[in-house]
Amino acid sequence: PDQSLAGRIIPLLKEDDLVIRDLRYYVSEKIKEIEKQKAFYISRLKSNIDVYESIDSTEPIDLSKHLDKHMCCGIVD
Repeated sequence: PDQSLAGRIIPLLKEDDLVIRDLRYYVSEKIKEIEKQKAFYISRLKSNIDVYESIDSTEPIDLSKHLDKHMCCGIVD
């Protein structure tokens, strides 16, 4: 039921808006629509989602190790 509400915000978005999502509202098609609106999003990751360092990467990264490696003074760069 929560996922059926995920798209309600899309028509209201403006460029550079930030959408904060809970996992219950995570729908990958809606994330793509947020990107098309040139808005940003933050969401917890589902456990079955692979993370890639760049769009050209062919192998997923170990996100925990990547964050540890790039963490400096509480900031990920």
